[in-house]
Amino acid sequence: MKIDYFGLTFYCAFIFWLSSQQTLPAPMWFDQQDKLYHAAAYAIMGCLAWRCFRYTAKTPIILALFSVAFCSLYGASDEWHQSFVLGRNSSWEDWLADTIGAIIAVVMLSKVVAMVSSSSDHELAMANCAIDCANCSFSELHSSTPSTIKKT
Repeated sequence: MKIDYFGLTFYCAFIFWLSSQQTLPAPMWFDQQDKLYHAAAYAIMGCLAWRCFRYTAKTPIILALFSVAFCSLYGASDEWHQSFVLGRNSSWEDWLADTIGAIIAVVMLSKVVAMVSSSSDHELAMANCAIDCANCSFSELHSSTPSTIKKT
């Protein structure tokens, strides 16, 4: 748990440090390429935030909302911070790219976790099916297999 908070804190400090630089040594091959950098950076932050907030959020939707809100607010504060750095500018388009990157990462992470949880639930249900197959919530998934269980 503490490592998750350390990871997010360290990453936020790294973003702050990058934002404090007058220029960044990133090659620009096409117009608006920096938006991809913003989205990728905040996708990573979204994953780190999701890991932190999973300990306190009560539901998956609250977890996703907290994670995205944190990243979006940090992105807004980062853009404000950049407005004070010589050679840098802030824009709402960068903030939007930050937020979209976080949304994409958190949605994908939530879906993967839901799939893994569902798969684990199915395996558990299959193991418990011998006890109570009639009430198995996954019975439609394995109803085509012949049952050797005798009900009494």
